[in-house]
Amino acid sequence: MDSCLRCLRFPIAVLIFAAILLVPAPLPGQSDPLDDLRFEPIVGGLSRPVGIEDAGDASGRLFIVQQGGQIVIYGGAQVLETPFLDIDHRVACCGERGLLGLAFHPNFEQNGYFYVNYTRVSAAPGGTTTISRFQVSGQNPNRADPDSEVVLIEQSQPFANHNGGALEFGPDGYLNIALGDGGSAGDPANAAQTLTTLLGKILRIDVNSGDPYAIPPSNPFFGLDNALEEIWAYGLRNPWRITFDRETGDLFIGDVGQNAWEEINFQPAGSAGGENYGWRRMEGDHCFQPAAGCQSPGLTPPIIEYPNAGGGSVTGGYRYRGSDYPRMQGLYFYADFVQGRLFAAREEDGAWDEIDTRNVPYGISTFGEDERGELLFADYHGGTIYRIKASYPAPQLSSLSPAGVAAGGIAFRFTVVGDNFVPSSEVRWNGQTRATRFVDNTRLQVEIPAEDIAAIGAAGITVLNPAPGGGVTEPLTFTIEPEPANAPAIFEGGVGNAAGVTGTAGVAAGGIAATFGTFLALRAEAPLAAPLPTALGGGMLRFEPTASAAPEFYASASQKNIQIPWELQGLDEARLTARVGTLESAPVTVAIVPFNPGIFTTDASGTGQGAILVAGTTSLAAAAGSFPDARPVRRGEFIAIFCSGLGPVSHTPSTGSEALADPLSLTLTEPVVTVGGVIADVSFSGLAPGLVGLYQVNVEIPEGVVSGDSIEVLITIGGIQSNIVTIAIE
Repeated sequence: MDSCLRCLRFPIAVLIFAAILLVPAPLPGQSDPLDDLRFEPIVGGLSRPVGIEDAGDASGRLFIVQQGGQIVIYGGAQVLETPFLDIDHRVACCGERGLLGLAFHPNFEQNGYFYVNYTRVSAAPGGTTTISRFQVSGQNPNRADPDSEVVLIEQSQPFANHNGGALEFGPDGYLNIALGDGGSAGDPANAAQTLTTLLGKILRIDVNSGDPYAIPPSNPFFGLDNALEEIWAYGLRNPWRITFDRETGDLFIGDVGQNAWEEINFQPAGSAGGENYGWRRMEGDHCFQPAAGCQSPGLTPPIIEYPNAGGGSVTGGYRYRGSDYPRMQGLYFYADFVQGRLFAAREEDGAWDEIDTRNVPYGISTFGEDERGELLFADYHGGTIYRIKASYPAPQLSSLSPAGVAAGGIAFRFTVVGDNFVPSSEVRWNGQTRATRFVDNTRLQVEIPAEDIAAIGAAGITVLNPAPGGGVTEPLTFTIEPEPANAPAIFEGGVGNAAGVTGTAGVAAGGIAATFGTFLALRAEAPLAAPLPTALGGGMLRFEPTASAAPEFYASASQKNIQIPWELQGLDEARLTARVGTLESAPVTVAIVPFNPGIFTTDASGTGQGAILVAGTTSLAAAAGSFPDARPVRRGEFIAIFCSGLGPVSHTPSTGSEALADPLSLTLTEPVVTVGGVIADVSFSGLAPGLVGLYQVNVEIPEGVVSGDSIEVLITIGGIQSNIVTIAIE
């Protein structure tokens, strides 16, 4: 049996020579210019809207914060008549005061808790900023209990401006609170740089512990006598809207400037906190007080700034992580409330650049995300919530994988490759829409019924993107070829783990198998992209009793390398047939086993140098000079072993589709790996992210293992042993 890794064709270059094993999502192309965005009003008649929040409960409701003291619910068609919460009699409004922030507890669906930031009527000159918890009514999920208030924090305001107001739960479950510097102009008390006041800060508290809260021990000033422990970051003037990137956990802070510069500040996920964003020493990236010589190694400059010409007020926004408009993916949207401008910025290699700006007839007071990550904003003056929509780009079609199949075959899937695809793209077969699955903006997968390929001929394949914008591509030809003179045949015992001879007969669901026979395909062919097609070389393989078409890595007349469908998991056996056009092989019975471990090798023996990299490098763990970029691995280093047949995983991907990096697909049974006869510690065992059907096991080279160019590596899982391969150890 040909057990070499190169027979797989599709993954070999990635496995041996790529810098990393994760295949990244395609980078977005040039974004839609902001002039191409559309703003769809979804609800109007609101009073001073300053917040739009999704409760995270999959209800589809939007909770809209009105500055005067009400939270109302938009249910998808209209605003419900009765407010969710009405505390207007407690709220000092308006100007920069009022009900300013709302955040739902991560477990809101279970505990009904939500948190608000409002300016309470008090004897303080500017009122009192109040952070409180409320609870939803037990009788009506669309009503909160106004008497359930538990006050967490109170902060007197010396002036009536710069209240901040945002509340956001971070990925760590802690509540983040944005407070301004106390107001007036120029921060007369230098509050933002003073660690004994909450003013001019981002606070971080644990609402799941303490009474009424606890300080996370990881806060930067925890346990210090000369600083308030709640402080997470400081040096802020009036942070108007903070948001977390739902994909990365990065924190964005829109900080309103004095008379010259507006700024967006940034805290990367995993930060230990304690950033000093500079106010009042600096306004943006420029000296404020003192007027010169203000720079200090301890200051964190903004990632974005723009001049306000004495009149401006930045509204922090969101990094787009929705799915409707892939070309907007990763753009950070923000606005200027006073100037009536919308901005978009992009990060590249750690640097952020404003890529576009657009004048809009709105006072954008806040942005929001719905539960799918699509963006909205509020027009404060007009009392309207708008949904941001993009004109669709014109699709581009470059190739089909495969580009032909024998006439008379059964239904199959193939992959369309191009650019500018969107979730609503449609693949058309001679002008007729076929079932289309969006993979990403460069790939679509399409289902073709048997009747479309009943006769010899050709079909024009096009892709449609819907209006506005959009359009239809020029067609590519899909050929329906004559069937061969000879029927295909699969050899008895001709189906096995593609990685090599292993300790058990049969194949495991989800793994990679080699199938041998005659007349299995019209021609040799490999796929151009994943998801893998189910018809390469003009022919197909299908398993019964599940009627599962096998995704194919490689096809020739004598061999097909396939992924064993995940749908066969739990069966003892399955029947495999090959079909080319109307000609079908006799079925071959294939044993389905829970585990069939096999380690890929770099030659045809199945026993030589293993397809094993020094983890985190492109280096094959082999003798120096034996392969490009090869080197022996050192004790204490980790290796990445590439294999097949390790059985069930968590977060099982669709058959034929790549494994994800988030969440990872981990093996449900941990393998035992020996290196030179010594058991090695396993740090990862699961599907290799970005690849189809390929397992990866990372282990640490034990200290007690001997040196040499041919040290044996063996995997055992479920009591079944793999083939033995070798690596070089320094």
